[in-house]
Amino acid sequence: MDIYSKGFALQPMHLKLFNGKKIVFFDGLTGKIEYPYVMIKHKDGYEPSLLESMNTFKDIRSIENGRTVIATRLNPKAKLLTTGKGINKYKYKRK
Repeated sequence: MDIYSKGFALQPMHLKLFNGKKIVFFDGLTGKIEYPYVMIKHKDGYEPSLLESMNTFKDIRSIENGRTVIATRLNPKAKLLTTGKGINKYKYKRK
């Protein structure tokens, strides 16, 4: 099983691939991945938080690419599982 398939359990080191994608936390806050940090959006601006910290990683509810959900978690104790959508293994060049 690889990171592009459905049901793959993500670890903090796998989030390098999702650089620039949107993160939604369990408390309703949103952020953007700027590996190795996540920029959490508050009313007064952005707050950087280390993505490899287990407290920050366990608080992630979903990772989104636009409207497509790439990975999701049911509760903070569950694993962050990929949905198999939103990212492609191969990048095609236009001719």
